[in-house]
Amino acid sequence: MQRSINTTDSRSREGFTMIELLVVMTIIALLFGAVLFAMGRSTENARVAGTRTLLKQIDAAIQDRLEAFQRHSFRSEASAIRAKYNSIVSPTSNLDGADLTQLETLVRKVRYREMLPQRKEDLFGLDNTDNSGTDDDAQYWKWVRTKDSNPSSTELLYAALTRGPSYGGAPLQLDDIPSQYIVDSDGDGLLEFVDGWGQPLRFYNAPTGLLRPSGYATADISILNQQNARVFVPGLPDVLLDPSMPSDVSADDYASQLNRDPLDPLGDLQSMMSGGGAIAAWVTARFRVDDMGVWDYSAPNTYYTPLVVSAGSDEQLGLKEPSGTGAERLGVVESPPDAIYDNLTNRQRGGL
Repeated sequence: MQRSINTTDSRSREGFTMIELLVVMTIIALLFGAVLFAMGRSTENARVAGTRTLLKQIDAAIQDRLEAFQRHSFRSEASAIRAKYNSIVSPTSNLDGADLTQLETLVRKVRYREMLPQRKEDLFGLDNTDNSGTDDDAQYWKWVRTKDSNPSSTELLYAALTRGPSYGGAPLQLDDIPSQYIVDSDGDGLLEFVDGWGQPLRFYNAPTGLLRPSGYATADISILNQQNARVFVPGLPDVLLDPSMPSDVSADDYASQLNRDPLDPLGDLQSMMSGGGAIAAWVTARFRVDDMGVWDYSAPNTYYTPLVVSAGSDEQLGLKEPSGTGAERLGVVESPPDAIYDNLTNRQRGGL
């Protein structure tokens, strides 16, 4: 007896149906998408981690210099300046009446800018003039200006940490920094720091604009400005004891650390300004104080810490550029501040 064979069923099993093929293709697409997403997350996490490590390395070098700088005495230089620059403002003006302690504070502020510059003007010395007859420019500015007459803040920071005065602080350990984070993106011969996304870091040596965007020492520090500042500096002084009842910080709240310049805790510069005459004019020239009382080099009597900033994954900084003028260059947050929340800084420790 012969067994019959159903040839129709046999042929139907020779391949997949269209529905089965679509299901398989959908599954493959989903798996491929999941793999790409995981790879993207892994790459993004690596960029964040690499940028944080770079910022930590830069911060270690900055803090080491700051500690050495704070121990350095500028008293003898202040005394020599008082004797030398008697006619710096006008032939009939002199600094004989300048308090030596206050004058030392002024010198310290100028030398701080030379040690950690964010604009070329920070390197112009006590006379605040580029390459003047007194030859008071910072020594490494003479080298920098042969490469680029208008270097960026991150180019200046790199030059400062490798060529500038250290006051006995430890040098930046370049061998520990991967080469992709130190580049010459514009081909001018000046190296600069870039983040994990290949974007240049920004450096603010006295970002008082985070707390006082106007640049006025007499302006109160608003709640919003405190909150924005803590995105960049989570360890900002004067952490609110009762977060449910935040308040502005009044300019005349002299107990608040937010109203204290780390290099001028006694307000010597303001005292020199209030005295009027030749001494006030000399301070005005050193710090470019305009007729409205806005300071080009940090708002006085305001807390700050050197800030190195990466714009993060969205590559949107959310801050006025450090190359600006007046209060604009002091770390002023753009409005609305949405872009700042993924920024990475040297003062953060881990995640936000």
